[in-house]
Amino acid sequence: MSYDFDGTDHSPPQAADPSYVPRPDDLEVIVTLLDIAAIYLTPEPHAEFTFQELLAQANEIGDLTLDERDVRIVLPFMKSLKKIRNDLYRLN
Repeated sequence: MSYDFDGTDHSPPQAADPSYVPRPDDLEVIVTLLDIAAIYLTPEPHAEFTFQELLAQANEIGDLTLDERDVRIVLPFMKSLKKIRNDLYRLN
């Protein structure tokens, strides 16, 4: 059976919705901000940072206020971060 590839849509991708406003309780927003904050807090391999440093950096980058409870719920499921002890983390 042959396939007709000429029937595909070749239009350029649509831009993101300009009315979209990130919400601090959106899981994707939380994970993305934590990942970026962790990268920012890691100037050298195996650098460690506290939960409060991570949260403060994520809030600064996102220009929003993430709820600490939401962040604590998400953190154990993030494979990019490793908990060292108590509230100390590093990039995995």
